[in-house]
Amino acid sequence: MNFANLNFVIVPSNINATIRVRFDNSGQSYSYLGTECKYITDQSKPTINFGWFNHQTKEKEFQRVIRHELGHVLGLIHEHQTPAANIIWNESVVYNWGKTTQGWDQATTYHNIIEKYTMTGTNYSAFDKSSIMTYGIPASWTSNNVSVPSNFELSATDKKYIAQWYPFGNTKRLYRAYLTDLQEHFYTTNYYELFLQNYAENIESSMGRIYTTQVSGTSPIYRYCSPIAGDHFYTTNYNELKSGNSDWKYEGVIGYAYKQAQPGTIPVYRYFLDYPSDHFYTTSYNELRSGRLGYKYEGIAFYMLP
Repeated sequence: MNFANLNFVIVPSNINATIRVRFDNSGQSYSYLGTECKYITDQSKPTINFGWFNHQTKEKEFQRVIRHELGHVLGLIHEHQTPAANIIWNESVVYNWGKTTQGWDQATTYHNIIEKYTMTGTNYSAFDKSSIMTYGIPASWTSNNVSVPSNFELSATDKKYIAQWYPFGNTKRLYRAYLTDLQEHFYTTNYYELFLQNYAENIESSMGRIYTTQVSGTSPIYRYCSPIAGDHFYTTNYNELKSGNSDWKYEGVIGYAYKQAQPGTIPVYRYFLDYPSDHFYTTSYNELRSGRLGYKYEGIAFYMLP
């Protein structure tokens, strides 16, 4: 939900649900793929199942399996079955694993692991070994020594692609990242900007949404950069720095937000740390309140959508 225009709503058991989750001890975790869920109309049947969770399950395993299966809910296929994957399978080993550990017959193992999707039937990237949508694959499963680790986090490509398939329309998320090497907080609506600079893993949160085009009552959010101080600055008041000066370089408008509170909006509080220079913005007043840890409170920068 941080990276795409998604919202899951839990409904009472007497209301029909498109996605129905079951937990059992079958040893089988699976989900129907994307819109297939819509056609499983029997409300007593699950569309997604988690079959090996218990009180001893580690948090990372919860994360790995739940993220993987929810990827299927959103229409994502197995990454190891992408047309771009250059995997030569040691089929006898894979079939034996499927039979002895999953209880799968040969056809099921082939469908879940070996069979490739077509180039015309999928939207795909280069093979991403870091994707949450691939199985952990030991080298013994392949004849060309390809191995894939068990992944627990969404990869940068996972985040980029899910944002393409579930776009935000005329709003976009404002991401907050902390760049440890520069000792500054950085804010952008362009996830790919972080990805290109290898900062994608530095994201601390998705703060909320701002508009991509100006709508009634909104003002531009101007972005500036100080190469000397190693800091970025964001303001709806163009007169603060105008087109920039010797210390600050103007980098353009990142989006549009309200200067005054509107129904359904949240405030963004602005702080400044003198050394190392860092402008800090947050939607949680409790993070720094009226100022602490060297940060000075400078007021509300703007109001945005949650």
